[in-house]
Amino acid sequence: MIIHKLKPFQGRAQQLLFTGGHPGGGVRSRSEAAAMLEYAERIAHGGLPADVVVLEEASTSTRTNALLSIPIMVERGCAAPLMMG
Repeated sequence: MIIHKLKPFQGRAQQLLFTGGHPGGGVRSRSEAAAMLEYAERIAHGGLPADVVVLEEASTSTRTNALLSIPIMVERGCAAPLMMG
């Protein structure tokens, strides 16, 4: 399903922001953002360029996810974000 969601955006996104902290307060060895990046690299067949990938790994809820992601997008000049769930 994610593969079909990504196809319309290929070539359009200048940066990819993966968000989400450690589930359970850091019990697992990686953040949700890192897990999503790993999956995206697998389906991208060859990985993603490091200069387009941004990780937000401190959020612990949807609210803090938005609060921490907005400054990252502003800092990087993201005027029209494309969001996927």
